[in-house]
Amino acid sequence: MTAVAPSFDDAVQELRNQRSSMDVNPYRTVELARLVLKRGGRLGDEVWAVLEQSAMALLDLGMIEEAQKDIDVLDRKFAGSTRVQKLTAMVHEAKGEFDHAMALYNQLLEQRPADTTLMKRKIAVLKSQRRTQDAIAALNLLLDTLPSDAEAWLELADLYAGAHMLQPAAHAVEEALLLLPTNHFVHATYADLLYALGRRDLALKAYCRAVELVPGYVAGLYGVVKCAREVAKDAPATPDAPPRESYEKLAKVAEKALLQAYDQRAVVAGREDSAAVRAARAWLTGSEM
Repeated sequence: MTAVAPSFDDAVQELRNQRSSMDVNPYRTVELARLVLKRGGRLGDEVWAVLEQSAMALLDLGMIEEAQKDIDVLDRKFAGSTRVQKLTAMVHEAKGEFDHAMALYNQLLEQRPADTTLMKRKIAVLKSQRRTQDAIAALNLLLDTLPSDAEAWLELADLYAGAHMLQPAAHAVEEALLLLPTNHFVHATYADLLYALGRRDLALKAYCRAVELVPGYVAGLYGVVKCAREVAKDAPATPDAPPRESYEKLAKVAEKALLQAYDQRAVVAGREDSAAVRAARAWLTGSEM
């Protein structure tokens, strides 16, 4: 059954919602933009925001020539404006012309040094050029300006981890946790780093928190099993330390939850386990495949 196209007013409103929420589906954006731009006269001055939105979505999809058409229209109206020049730099990015893009971003940042959108575009170029240390420095500069950007903290953590700088990566995730305390993925990311740092007891707590937030979170449950097993082996026999049996019990509870999850998915899918799932079951139960 063919989907019914939205009305002009509904399409305009959906595009507005995308601009305000930053929750973008480029395919949908292009579809809506094409619909409303056919009757651009009804948009009034909003036509320029839609053209910018359309150009960025087209660049996300690699449709550079189509994006350039929108940018050309904007350039005729707002020649030399920062936003049009930023779009031009993004075209250079899309073409792999990173030096041209970087030169333009640096030029724009000289005029607007606190523009965080320009900083983020520059960071994207540095990452594309595999200039990790420069990207780390640029992200730290961005976070000095905008310390409430949780996404930037996580991006910084990823760069640190990729450079085998695990302690700074963990610190960056801690900052993200302050901003996103109920995000299970951030807790699990923190747990992964703590585990890599050899701090398995703290990693276990972070994995448990991730599972507490999303009870069926498979990656978190695996983390609980892995850490609880290892902590149980090394649990000190001191009066103030939790007994080894408590960690073993925790591992068993997580193992059971994982096996139940696999059983439920097998029933829903109506098929037998894959080789990967059979291997996972064997690891959980300690049996031979």
